[in-house]
Amino acid sequence: MNPGRPLLLLLTIVLCAGSVLPGQQKSVADELTLHHGGNIRGQVAHGGSSHGQIVLRTSEGITLKLARSQVANTVRQSEIEVEYQQRAPLVADNVDVQWKFAEWCRENRLPKQRRIHLQRLIELDRDHVKARHALGYSFVNGQWRLPDKWQQEEGYVRHRGRWRTAQEIELIEAREQEERARRNWLARIKRLRKSLNSAKASEARAEILASVRRESAVLAI
Repeated sequence: MNPGRPLLLLLTIVLCAGSVLPGQQKSVADELTLHHGGNIRGQVAHGGSSHGQIVLRTSEGITLKLARSQVANTVRQSEIEVEYQQRAPLVADNVDVQWKFAEWCRENRLPKQRRIHLQRLIELDRDHVKARHALGYSFVNGQWRLPDKWQQEEGYVRHRGRWRTAQEIELIEAREQEERARRNWLARIKRLRKSLNSAKASEARAEILASVRRESAVLAI
């Protein structure tokens, strides 16, 4: 089959009036991402899928036979994720109901979905304290602020997992540069010392003395 043809030509649609297809489970659902960018949800019939195709039954009772080459990714969804998708469109767009549904998401360990409803909550009520705190906001100087944004506004920079001032970062980097230079100097002295018993002993001795004088001068600054 030519992969360039429209998707409808690549699907064999069979109306089903029976029970769950072989290999399916009622407790889970699958979401297929297609190469052309669309998504299809249903249940993959593992027992009915062959090497070259995937058989998917939608919630409307339609069976789709898709060429495997058309499917970019398959994600197995849990029973609670399926329930969320069924309930979310029916949730009333008001503060009380959105908060209750966000709590339901928390209780059922759906953090990404919970965040969606918390964000909607602060759109409906910008001073909803519980939602703000759940999203990580703090009330600073009369404004709700996320910690990262507040630190940036105060002039701090994220550096190696901590918020630091530009001066602190400069000092840390300067110390590290000094430490690297010291280790390099010691390594060079060790190499030169090995040459003291060779034909280049006089050159090595002179270079060691010069290097020590330079290092002493640097330390004296």
